[in-house]
Amino acid sequence: LPNTRLGMAWTELNRERIQRKLEASPKYQKLKYAIMSGYLGCSFLPIHEPDLQAIYDALVVENQDRIKRLGNVPAGPGHTDLNMMEIGFFANVVQIVYLARALEVDMRDWSMAFEDNSLSYFDGILSGIHEGQDFYLKEDFIHEMMKEIAATDKDFAPFFRPYHAYQEYGWPFGTRPDLGAAQAACPLFTLRLKTNPVTLPTLSTEKAPLSLEKRTSQDIMKKLGLQAEPFARCTTCHEGELALHTGRKIPFRSPKDLAPRLAKRSFSTERTMQDEIMERVRQEGAGQMPPHGARLTATEIKDLDRYLREVLAR
Repeated sequence: LPNTRLGMAWTELNRERIQRKLEASPKYQKLKYAIMSGYLGCSFLPIHEPDLQAIYDALVVENQDRIKRLGNVPAGPGHTDLNMMEIGFFANVVQIVYLARALEVDMRDWSMAFEDNSLSYFDGILSGIHEGQDFYLKEDFIHEMMKEIAATDKDFAPFFRPYHAYQEYGWPFGTRPDLGAAQAACPLFTLRLKTNPVTLPTLSTEKAPLSLEKRTSQDIMKKLGLQAEPFARCTTCHEGELALHTGRKIPFRSPKDLAPRLAKRSFSTERTMQDEIMERVRQEGAGQMPPHGARLTATEIKDLDRYLREVLAR
């Protein structure tokens, strides 16, 4: 389709633009070997479970906003068909966010989506699987960084072997990295880092709370005089294993875990999770929460708001 070819062509131009931004960072030359080693799976990037959860939450928020703009909430067996494909590869999205944070580069305009800070990158050639390893999304970053490394460090030149996926069609785009050849450079990356060791920064930039929340949800409910959990219906989709399939994980019954998430701002909307929750339970139609069934009553909404405020008040 013409729009598909256009997206592929734009993606290649966009990845070149992003690479110029990366190279402009004062930290790029120092950290590029360590980051590329992590991207290729030669080593590990300092990314932890809270980082994965935070980016997953941000993707879910952006996805819900997109569904809301469609004006319809999909239901039935195919209700996830319109979801952002990035949700299925969110671990690689986390690595892209890590790249920006480590090099202190603003990623506000990296995506070709209309929204600032969008985490949507899936508009290229879907070829990011190599020997069972997943390189979706970050493959474009691997291509551009390996090209630069090969050009400035001749020892790496044999490991950068781009190929043209659509050469037979005569299209002037479709250049992909040979991931097998790039991974063959792992011993050389290891040698470079042994000779010139660097310490990669962690992804998380949030400071630990001054005091640890020790109250339980029952303690807060008792203080507020609540007889029933105001979030009971929310937990159906947002707590337990079901949260991985129906909605982002929100630990309503654990104030200690809930408080930092309530204060966290979305990458795309810049709203806090607390604002997001209250907006969705108050609205009607696309994007409403709960998405199906009876709406929360005015009293339930008021009690939920009081509970969330008290969790943050610690």
